[in-house]
Amino acid sequence: MELVDTTDLKSVEYNVRAGSIPAPATIFIFMIDGNRLFGLFGDDDKTPEEISADSKGFSNEIKESPTWKVNMFKKIVANHLNFQEKISKFFKDKNREWSDEEGKEHADLVVYNRAWHYIKDVDIDNKHYVFELLSQDPYEFSLCLQLVLKYFEKQEMYEKCAHLHSIIKFIEEIFQDSLD
Repeated sequence: MELVDTTDLKSVEYNVRAGSIPAPATIFIFMIDGNRLFGLFGDDDKTPEEISADSKGFSNEIKESPTWKVNMFKKIVANHLNFQEKISKFFKDKNREWSDEEGKEHADLVVYNRAWHYIKDVDIDNKHYVFELLSQDPYEFSLCLQLVLKYFEKQEMYEKCAHLHSIIKFIEEIFQDSLD
């Protein structure tokens, strides 16, 4: 926003500081950033986390890093129950015949497919991903992987299951002593 002051119309009275606040005749010109305005429309299928990351200035390099992907996967799965409650409540408010089971199914679909979006790129032969997997809590991360694996087994998406299973097996081998 840019202030354009019309000094000839500014009221300067006795014992009043001139310029302390804009006079009624001060014109406000708002500078609109076109990229920001039109960026509000049609940015594919970005998640609220990605939109938040964009607004906070995270670069694409950060969002493509193993640290980002592994932690976003874990965050999405860990917040799953909270999301289930919110989506069930939202649709119950809109449709009185909505059941909790329908809410759970829809929440599962959204959460586990978004989690897959992050975990699908994990490569246990890549040293950067291996380092990130080693820095995770093996119990918590393994639980998240197991939940997603169970969902995709029900959906009979076996290619996804194979990828998840390879990560689980890798974590179990690395942390075998601490998991016992």
